[in-house]
Amino acid sequence: MDAFVKSSSNEAIRARLKKILFEDILDSEYIDQIQVLRDIAKVEKDIYDSINRGEKIFFKPVKVKSLSSYENPMRIQGIVASVAYNALHQAGTEALDLSIRNSIDVVKVDMNPKNIDRIRETFPDVYEKAVALFNSEKYFATGISSIAIPLNEPVPGWVLPFIEYAEIINNNISGFPIESIGLFRGADRNNSTNMIQF
Repeated sequence: MDAFVKSSSNEAIRARLKKILFEDILDSEYIDQIQVLRDIAKVEKDIYDSINRGEKIFFKPVKVKSLSSYENPMRIQGIVASVAYNALHQAGTEALDLSIRNSIDVVKVDMNPKNIDRIRETFPDVYEKAVALFNSEKYFATGISSIAIPLNEPVPGWVLPFIEYAEIINNNISGFPIESIGLFRGADRNNSTNMIQF
C-alpha cells in the first residue's frame, strides 16, 4: 500500500497510518468510518501544526551540485529553489553558495505576483525583492513553486504564508486506503478533511 512504502512520506506518519489501519479497520469488529476520518484528520492537523511551527521534517531534503555542473541548471528543482531563496533571503541570513555542492530542504510554495501582497506589510524587504524577481527573471515571471532553505537556517517567516500545506499533507496521507472502507475521496488531491468537517 502506497501510504506505507512511499519514500516521500514521513516515517512517523507512516507508523501512525499503520496504527489507524490496524486498530480502526483490521483489528476491529465494526469499522467506524467517522472514527477513521477523525484519526486521519488528527494526523493531517499534526502535519499542518508542525509546518506552521517552523519544523522542517515534512520538507524534501535535497543535495544539489554546483551550478556549473548542470548543462541547464534552471531545469533542476533544487537549483531553481536555491536561486529563489538567494534572491529573497533577508539581511542577516546567508545566501547559498551555488558554486559548491549544497544540502538543502525544499518546501513547496505558491508565491506569485497575484498573492505576494500577503507579506507586503510584514516583510516589506522580501516583498520588494519578490516583485523585482517576478519582473526581471523569466523563470519566475509566473511565480515561485519551491523555495530552498539551508539546513542550518530556520524556516523564514515570509515563507509560511505561501507553503502548500494541502500538497504536503496529501503527499503523506494520500495513499491510505480510505476507499476500502466505503469512503470516496473524490479528486486525487483531496484529503480527509475535505470530505467531512468536525
